[in-house]
Amino acid sequence: MSKPDVVIAAAYSRWLNTILETHAKQLWDAADGDLDDNELNENWELLPEQLRRRLWGLSSDLFSLVDNEKFTDADWEPIPLQELANRLEESFQKRQWDEVLDLLRRPPRFVASDHVSYIRGRAWQELGQHDVALKFFDNASRLKPGHAPYRILALECLKAACDWQEAISRANQYSLDPTSSPSLLFRAGDVFHAYSMTGGEDQGELAKRAVDVVNQGLDKLGTEQPPDSILVAAFVTKAFCLERLGRFDEALSTYDAGIQQFPGNPELLTARGLLRLEHNIGGSIDDFRSAVTLFARSVWPYLELARNEFSQHKYDDALEWCRLGLERANRNRDADVALLFDLRALALFEKNDSAVAIERAFQTAVSLDPFNLAIRHNYERYLVVSRHPTQPVSGDWELSPLPIEEERRVLYQSVQRSHAPAA
Repeated sequence: MSKPDVVIAAAYSRWLNTILETHAKQLWDAADGDLDDNELNENWELLPEQLRRRLWGLSSDLFSLVDNEKFTDADWEPIPLQELANRLEESFQKRQWDEVLDLLRRPPRFVASDHVSYIRGRAWQELGQHDVALKFFDNASRLKPGHAPYRILALECLKAACDWQEAISRANQYSLDPTSSPSLLFRAGDVFHAYSMTGGEDQGELAKRAVDVVNQGLDKLGTEQPPDSILVAAFVTKAFCLERLGRFDEALSTYDAGIQQFPGNPELLTARGLLRLEHNIGGSIDDFRSAVTLFARSVWPYLELARNEFSQHKYDDALEWCRLGLERANRNRDADVALLFDLRALALFEKNDSAVAIERAFQTAVSLDPFNLAIRHNYERYLVVSRHPTQPVSGDWELSPLPIEEERRVLYQSVQRSHAPAA
């Protein structure tokens, strides 16, 4: 980030915090507020027009939290309701969040107040300002009491802001509320699991609490049928926590139940395959094969299948799994993709393929994960044999230890993201 960007970010943060604090203290009409006008004015001059409009609009939108929304003084051009609705939908779908926030302030006002607050929360959430988004999601909950999606989104903001004290407090509150829906209980369980993963104290107790709360939700499924993605995420939350508690048989049974209900879900199959792989339980390769048949987005099924074929000297099959993995899988972690390129290079070498293709695959692997010692070892061994073709090298390769815990974390996050609730 260049120096001007750093200065602008600091000025924007200062103004944003000032607006939030001033609104909380209800100082807008005070003659002597806590504002340092000179410094704030200097900061304002540093901001580009887009950020000024965003902050100016927020100072108006916050009055909706006390049912006293101040309509902006801008000279709006008249616009038919249908055109406004179309523009709002288009901007939302294109993720043009500043445009969405502007259009919500324009007359005619045709969206329900709770939904306006929800959309504002979504916009600020997508802009990375979870503290602002939380205010609007909480306001949406106030306007539509008991509506689970708004409460779930508020929990997501608290997690993103690492406000664990408030997140845990709300999760406990929802677990004790007999009217809480299964969806809300599943997300409350996720809060306990997520906090246990931060490395704090009582990780075991938090994991156990997560299992208990998810079970509450599962027991209440007769009262609500959540979307499939929410239920899949609940099975994963419960199974992961059981694994952390060392209750592997129960974790496996949880995956079995989830897969029985959702046989076409590649994430559940991948997660069960990882459990079986890590604890030497048979069947992991079958799970990974099923997952890739369903176009799994995790790199791990492809990587494990490729390693399995490589170990059996089936180099063409190993190359095909590498190809499919690079084509289909999410490339969230360069280190995972590097493992596929490394294995591709090794299979190409064993097939006596072209030196150019082998070199390209190795160089890509090293560039993606320059600190992976196994990949470096393999590349250096290849360079030696390429200069001394008579020197034996086959079988002298190193395959990196697999960071299953890290992959489990990535997989868990992908499953949880997939069920962001709609209002």
